[in-house]
Amino acid sequence: MRQSRFPNLPQRSSLRVLVIHDCRSAPPAVGGFLRSAGIQVEAVPLGDQVLNQIRAHTPDVVLLAAGGQEAAGALFVRTLRGLPGRPGIVLVADGGPAELCFADDFVSPGVAPAELVLRVEVLAARRALSGAHASLQAGPVWIDTEARRVRVDGRPVSLTTTEFELLCLLVRNAGRVVTRSVILDHVWRYDFQGESNIVEANICGLRRKLADADRSVIRTVRGIGYLLAADDRTEI
Repeated sequence: MRQSRFPNLPQRSSLRVLVIHDCRSAPPAVGGFLRSAGIQVEAVPLGDQVLNQIRAHTPDVVLLAAGGQEAAGALFVRTLRGLPGRPGIVLVADGGPAELCFADDFVSPGVAPAELVLRVEVLAARRALSGAHASLQAGPVWIDTEARRVRVDGRPVSLTTTEFELLCLLVRNAGRVVTRSVILDHVWRYDFQGESNIVEANICGLRRKLADADRSVIRTVRGIGYLLAADDRTEI
């Protein structure tokens, strides 16, 4: 059986993918693409028992083709993201509604088979790697990257998605200056065309939520960027 040409990706024969589809239509062709590549595939309709199906099949990646059930699909994605050790989530849609933006990736229904297979492989590898380092800690900040929970000195802190990604970047680089351009690239992506003070505004929001009024946790390095001050940094 032909395996991926990328040596760091998992073996296709060991990958498990669960295709969750609109029960009013047949499972999409994507399942057939993946089976042809040697990947293990199960297909189930989107419904009340879908989380039980995920626990039973323990997939590496879930492909969600919600079709006309966008509201149910959005609820499913939000619920799945909160599960510990969750699989990767790929949305099969033409861009998808805003409620489904928490999927890890999305492909169009007309995706080329080779591209779909590679996306599933890469996502599975990325999820496996992140699962090995599901918690981050630096100084008073503790982050559960899987459940997306944050505590500061033991106190739970509620963050927006952007604030969470920004804090993770700073914690992973604790003790090192993270430049504004790196923050833009990693949090807002390279093609960001938004407000020029977006980084500063989100740093300000983070400091407020972390009760960092004296800026002892997140320090400004004038003209360069920001540094999360910490005596130690661990990944658990």
